[in-house]
Amino acid sequence: MSKKNGNGDRSRRSKTSLDDFIVIWQSSPDLATINEKYDLGSKAATARAGRLRKRGVELKKFLTGHRLVLDVEALNKLAKKSLPKAKPEA
Repeated sequence: MSKKNGNGDRSRRSKTSLDDFIVIWQSSPDLATINEKYDLGSKAATARAGRLRKRGVELKKFLTGHRLVLDVEALNKLAKKSLPKAKPEA
């Protein structure tokens, strides 16, 4: 039996097959793409991927918003370039 969500409607089950889900997951650059293009909610898709991983399916992991990948070298160049130039002394 399916659960009811806050609106009193029955929760919908994904009609995406496991094969299609895996192709969608692996070929998408981020969770937003999965949600936009395939109408799979990011929480539901993440949960489904987690369940598959627990069963041994090797799916990639997406970085979440709080993890940043930094290009430290480029950021340091920008920081140095952004410093005000010293005025020549008279």
